[in-house]
Amino acid sequence: CCSGYICAERLSTQFSMVATGITYEVMFSSIPPQNFRVHLLHNENGEALTVKIWFPKQQRLDVYVDGMFVAPNNIDTKKEDYSLLPPSDSFIPALSEMNGANYFDPNSGHLYLNVKGKSTIDVKTQPIVVLKLGMTVPIENFFEENVIGNIAGLLGIDPSNIRITNMG
Repeated sequence: CCSGYICAERLSTQFSMVATGITYEVMFSSIPPQNFRVHLLHNENGEALTVKIWFPKQQRLDVYVDGMFVAPNNIDTKKEDYSLLPPSDSFIPALSEMNGANYFDPNSGHLYLNVKGKSTIDVKTQPIVVLKLGMTVPIENFFEENVIGNIAGLLGIDPSNIRITNMG
């Protein structure tokens, strides 16, 4: 059901004239969309630009180019699970990198995204809880029955050291 502004799903299209070889900063005037698409029309030469998109909270943002996952520049390839290296400006994609090269800086809240060629880039917000320790946990695992035991196990501490408080 969709009645005006409260519609949960609506198509928003923003066209802009841009030059390649430049970084553009984008901020949404409201809550950023959970999923969105970026592409360049009429870019036959395949030249690049970087879009720097600000997000108000830390989230895991997965990037896909024509449906294929593009790992962030700071992915830790030495670990089997999805794990990121500590933030550093050295992970910001250079214009010479591939279409969809990306890096989310948790300190500034910016997603850096290379856009080149005519391929479509999809950015999808993943339903996970981002802990300040830099670890990520799928949301369905975080709110299971034994939340205190799960948190204690994740942090490697005794469950008796965790207290539940009522802030109301």
